[in-house]
Amino acid sequence: MPVRANGGELRNSMTAALLAYVRRARGEEAVVLLLEEAGERRPLAELEDRTGWSSHAATLRLFESAAVLFDDPHIGREVGAEVYLRERPREVIERLRALGRPADVVRYVAETADRQSAITEMSCIASGIRWALVSARTVAPFERHAIFCDYISGMLAAVPTMFDVGLADVTEVECQALGASRCLYLVSWETASSDAADAEIDLLRGRLD
Repeated sequence: MPVRANGGELRNSMTAALLAYVRRARGEEAVVLLLEEAGERRPLAELEDRTGWSSHAATLRLFESAAVLFDDPHIGREVGAEVYLRERPREVIERLRALGRPADVVRYVAETADRQSAITEMSCIASGIRWALVSARTVAPFERHAIFCDYISGMLAAVPTMFDVGLADVTEVECQALGASRCLYLVSWETASSDAADAEIDLLRGRLD
């Protein structure tokens, strides 16, 4: 796990992605308004420094303030997708593509989640040609919040776009924020038509229902 200089729990890649999304969608004035609404006094440069860390409470306050301020309850998902759609440098995307296929990237994202969050346990439980099953859990004493569930959904949904296909379909079949022991995400995406792959996903959905 990376050394956290200020003791924060969440990497500032999350706050940076949020601010980038707000700036792109609503303009620089909206960024200023959001910081005021969240009571955020740190310099903008610090919040956008992806190597830094923030507390869980401060990051949650920014995300929840954005959801209320912009009347967008799904902003977590949109910001999560921003990470791979626009925020990652091209050379990073190329390194991830080199892993081979979307399922391999999903597995890598899960295995390296502790680089972004010191309070999240994440793993890829299983995967196939067109799907992956991902588990995520916030560790005590921190509580899971739905807006961060959405953030992970958005991030996972954007993975296949690295391979020039559309956003994945992500279904959260279990949710820790709603009382489950973990969040469980079924991620599926389109590739060349394959009846066998379709049947595999349908079978998995049936088992999870």
